[in-house]
Amino acid sequence: MGRPPIYTDEIVEAYGEELVEWLRSDPERYWLKDFCIEKRFPSENLSYWSGRNEAFSKSLKMAKDIQESRLVKFGMEKKSNMPIFALKNVAVWRDIQEVDLGDTASEIVKEFAKMVSTAGTGKATPDNQ
Repeated sequence: MGRPPIYTDEIVEAYGEELVEWLRSDPERYWLKDFCIEKRFPSENLSYWSGRNEAFSKSLKMAKDIQESRLVKFGMEKKSNMPIFALKNVAVWRDIQEVDLGDTASEIVKEFAKMVSTAGTGKATPDNQ
C-alpha cells in the first residue's frame, strides 16, 4: 500500500471554496498564483486538482471568472493596456484580425452554398460533373 495522499478530496474542495472566498473578500486580489503562494503549494496544483475533482473544477472556473471580470473592469477604469496583456495570458483572450478578401471570398461562399444545397440530389456538382 502506498503513502496516503497529502491532498484528499475534502482538502482539495476546501481549497476551492477558500480560493473563491479569497478573491471575493478583497477587490485588489487578481492573481490566483498569490493564493497558492499564501497557502504554500505550487500553482500547478490548481490544474491538477481541477482535472481530478469536479467540485474544485467548478470553484476554479468561478475564480477565473472573477479574475477576468476584475481585469476587464480595471482596464476600463484605468484606461490601461496592461489588463489586455494579462487577459491574453490568464483568460485566453485573442486578437481577431479581419481580412477583406473582396469578391473572391464572396464567390467561394456562393459556390460552396451551391454545392451544399445540391448534395445528395444527384445534380451535378464540381466533383461529379
